[in-house]
Amino acid sequence: MIVFIASLQDEDVGIGSLYINDGTAILAASAVKPKARNQGVHQALIQIRINEALKKNCSFMIGHAKFASISQNNMERCGLRMAYTKSIWTEAK
Repeated sequence: MIVFIASLQDEDVGIGSLYINDGTAILAASAVKPKARNQGVHQALIQIRINEALKKNCSFMIGHAKFASISQNNMERCGLRMAYTKSIWTEAK
């Protein structure tokens, strides 16, 4: 696993991990501190992981995000596209 740390003004403000196995890249956990949001940090963390995966000759990339979220939008801005949606069902109350 490769871990990327994003910094703004000498302060660590975000993290993103990348797992590579047999040509498949998994853009795993990513988080940005609230005070650093809306400054392009998350999108930069996605892009750096995509670039690293391409350098390692990955032909398939996987990530996950809540549907219609900022995370999904950032992934799409970086060139990824949705493959499927997942529903989580709960008991009606």
